[in-house]
Amino acid sequence: MARAALVLLATVLAGCGTSSRAMSSPAPPARSVVPWTSTPPSLVRGVSPTAVLRPDIDAPAHTKAGELLTYLVTLTNTSRHEVRLQPCPYYVQWLSGRVVTTSTPPPGYPSGKPWDGRTTYAGIAKETYSLNCADVSSIPTGTGVTFEIRLRIPPDALGRTELRWSLAGVGQVVAIATLTVAAR
Repeated sequence: MARAALVLLATVLAGCGTSSRAMSSPAPPARSVVPWTSTPPSLVRGVSPTAVLRPDIDAPAHTKAGELLTYLVTLTNTSRHEVRLQPCPYYVQWLSGRVVTTSTPPPGYPSGKPWDGRTTYAGIAKETYSLNCADVSSIPTGTGVTFEIRLRIPPDALGRTELRWSLAGVGQVVAIATLTVAAR
């Protein structure tokens, strides 16, 4: 039941993207960064050659609820062959959120009915976009390309949470960063 509620809430929140620009932490000067795009994902058929791309997240450790988090993801080609990015792959990013248990029944709850509390979830966000491959058609073996990524932090996301990112598809590696979200 709780898992179904989490999936439903994550599905509802999946389209909460934004296109404004705000950098929470400066990008390291040693790499060029491909800017973020709000392009929706395109259909990809069959097994993706991008399964050999290892993502690494470079995100600030602290952010605020309701703000736009801008972070970097570097995709490193771990194969012995160049990986083409045409069609441009899409990715999934999400915040794990937190469990919130309600100890008091809601108004109007029947007085003779037992109340054990309810588990709900807060601070969940899930979005899918295409990478911005306009200037990047492939990633040579042993090298990486850094992309700018953005995610609107939900207003109810408070405390420690996990930011997860992966290319969409079967067999993709998930990169994880821990964030602490403070009230605005």
